Amino acid sequence: MPERIEIQGDQKNITVFGFSAPWVIGLVAVVLIGVVGLAYVLVVRDDHQTVGVEPQQVVVTQKEIYRAETEKIEERALSVADSTKSVTKQITTVSSGDYSVPLQQPEDDTDVTVHAIELKELSAGIAASVKVLPIPDLSKANVPTPHRSEAVQAMLIDVSGVEQADSQAANLNFALSETQLGTSDPSTVLMWRFNKLWEQLPTRYMGMVGDVHNFEAETPGFSLFVITKETGVFEEPVVSAGTSQPVSEPTATPELQPTETYTPAPNPTSTPEPNPTPEPTAVTPTPLPASPAVPATAIPVP
Repeated sequence: MPERIEIQGDQKNITVFGFSAPWVIGLVAVVLIGVVGLAYVLVVRDDHQTVGVEPQQVVVTQKEIYRAETEKIEERALSVADSTKSVTKQITTVSSGDYSVPLQQPEDDTDVTVHAIELKELSAGIAASVKVLPIPDLSKANVPTPHRSEAVQAMLIDVSGVEQADSQAANLNFALSETQLGTSDPSTVLMWRFNKLWEQLPTRYMGMVGDVHNFEAETPGFSLFVITKETGVFEEPVVSAGTSQPVSEPTATPELQPTETYTPAPNPTSTPEPNPTPEPTAVTPTPLPASPAVPATAIPVP
């Protein structure tokens, strides 16, 4: 609709699409203010620098906590390893196939718990060397253990002479004493391998031989390993850096107290006693007074 100008005396009334000019100007101003405000919200505002708003605590998942470069983790673990307890064994393959590398049996809890390694699909004519180096305490190397578990023993296992040690499959046989197992169930014992994060390996309980518990785990390669057990006491999730660190304390599960249930006693119902049936009273006949005898008179029938 074209603009229409009406002139009445000295006053001009300008309308645009049926609306007066002041209303059109006000509407345009409101739209511009809204656009500027939206741009400020999307572009200018920074949630982390907003005054009066505290940053939210971010709970980091376990994979994020334990993720790191494998080489750096191995270097840190090597710095606290016990070289006096290391075990080394060499083998030479004659033909291709699987080869078992027997190691010494542990004599005390500080010895290497892995006593045999079965290397899978080795090529013929190679000289392979296996070295196991125990790590007494991973926490000294600032290496966290897998979540909700207690470390029994950690170790670095290095295999040389094979094509790719980090992808050399093998079976690991290890034994734990009663002291190492403690009160934990043998079925909760697991072996883990660190490969950018802790990876749980298939672990089987093989039973007891003498006074030790025997296990077998399958690994797709070699690096840093840890044997863990469940204790039943878990800590709260770790909070990311830059936020407050909660104190982790075991949470006791409250015991349920039996609730006394009031059962109303039933009101005794009165049973009406049966009314005794009155016994019939013997009636003594009262003798009628004697009347003088009247002679019978025959009345003739007409």
